[in-house]
Amino acid sequence: MKRLLAVLGLLVISAAVFVYCVWFIPIAAEIVPDEAIDVDGSVRQYRLVVPHRLPQERISIVFAFHGIGDSAEEMAAYSGLDHLAAEKGFILVYPVARNHMWATIDIDWKNLDRNPDVRFFDRLLEHLGERFSLDPDRIYLVGMSNGASFAQLVASVRPNVAAVAAHSGMKPAELTGAIRPFPILLLVGADDSAVNRVRSDAAQYRKDGHAVELIVIPGLNHEWHTDHSRTVWDFLSKQALPPQPGMIGTD
Repeated sequence: MKRLLAVLGLLVISAAVFVYCVWFIPIAAEIVPDEAIDVDGSVRQYRLVVPHRLPQERISIVFAFHGIGDSAEEMAAYSGLDHLAAEKGFILVYPVARNHMWATIDIDWKNLDRNPDVRFFDRLLEHLGERFSLDPDRIYLVGMSNGASFAQLVASVRPNVAAVAAHSGMKPAELTGAIRPFPILLLVGADDSAVNRVRSDAAQYRKDGHAVELIVIPGLNHEWHTDHSRTVWDFLSKQALPPQPGMIGTD
């Protein structure tokens, strides 16, 4: 019993330290909350976090997709990802969905290049690639709820995505059959109504040849678990696109 209380005490202290860092320690990064680009004649907005200390080249980038009804600022507040970006030295971008929702329902898989949100991702990656020396092998997607579903959709059709961390979001219903395998971390609360579906998604991903990690968080409902933000980066940072045949140094 004493050992259990000691462990619980350490967990509470760790959580308190993380919350303190998120809310009270200045972030060593330039944060631009209202960037915008033109996508096929429409203005699309995003929030950009550029750490003060970045590698000179081959910079990792994380796209963070918010949930339904969220904003980029709200996701930044509840996830604590800004501090991680500054600490670990990766560029962090929060695209903003139209009407607070990503296009993941009634998807036309034969015409995904016309999906306005997929087009947004493509254009935003191209735009940021012109501004920064990005590592093409370390493009990562993170999402919460509907944003997690959208991250899985994008990764399934964009081979430049190295890995995905999907929090509390199910795989889109239309996403079936053989898709390109990619590493994916699935996180979901044990009390979330989506937990059984996410478990099923994990099993199907494994069956289809994906490298999968599943974390079911006790006592958590449909919300982001801040203590696992570092888990997200630890998972992503270990992933990179494999060398392509024909490249120097490959068989």
